[in-house]
Amino acid sequence: RSYIIGIIERTLILTDRKNAMLPPMRIYTTRNDIKYLLVEHDEVISDHIKRDGVWGSDYLDTCAKILRNVPSGRVIDVGASIGTWTVPLALMFEGKHEFDAIEPLPKINMQLNANVLLNNLENVNVHRVAISDVTETKHAPSLEFATSANHGAYSFNEEFNALRGIAKTEREDVYEFRRLDDYRFGNVRLIKVTTPAFESKVFMGMYETLELSNWPPVLFESWTADWYTAERTKALDFFAARGYEHYLYINDHVIAFKTKSQADQLLDDTTSVVKKAEGSSPFSVAEYQHDVKTVLDNQVAAKFL
Repeated sequence: RSYIIGIIERTLILTDRKNAMLPPMRIYTTRNDIKYLLVEHDEVISDHIKRDGVWGSDYLDTCAKILRNVPSGRVIDVGASIGTWTVPLALMFEGKHEFDAIEPLPKINMQLNANVLLNNLENVNVHRVAISDVTETKHAPSLEFATSANHGAYSFNEEFNALRGIAKTEREDVYEFRRLDDYRFGNVRLIKVTTPAFESKVFMGMYETLELSNWPPVLFESWTADWYTAERTKALDFFAARGYEHYLYINDHVIAFKTKSQADQLLDDTTSVVKKAEGSSPFSVAEYQHDVKTVLDNQVAAKFL
């Protein structure tokens, strides 16, 4: 059943610098009064929002619970796409949390900016950079925006793109790669990472961010398919090495928590939280419990650095 109740406000025909037509785009309004600028051709994320009004409702609900239970602070979305995670949460937590939405693909980033503006969000900062373990500028193939059936599947991992048949053009875009640590963000309460087959590089560039904010929870993609085993294992091993001991599995996503006390406090229900990450090397689980107040209240560091 469709969740779209708003009349399509206008059809947008965009043209790039070479006068190549981009697909028609329309503004839709969901039953929750969230506005999205969406492409009109068949595309997984856009089609899902047109049908259900939301993308990723399972982990969105869990993240909303976490953000209700932490002090006000910063929320980071690495691989924000068109804002299907940032926009609803930023609307929900206006006046409490500041959001940083990071999306490197040029046309997707423009959609993200449009969706932030359409919803009049003043607590969202949009960045067009690629998060990695290095700071550099380089060229990479452009996403075939006009025909690609899944804009969110593009990766900077060329082997992954070839394996999954991701549509690209012969044209290249210039990308600025930065470590998340370069921003020196403090007061981070939650981080989401959706960067297909590139997670391990993202994580290696954000260790200081995690430490600075006293190890906040991290949501990341971790598909269970055989072809994703190596990337899944690298991601889970990163958190194991940093002392993250408890994990909530939500379909093909994982939320890593530093301690059981943190998970207990933030989720209110830990029946699905496990002490060992499946598909990874065994974790060394601490015998002690961290004090809840210490874990939560000290997730602060400096507000401005």
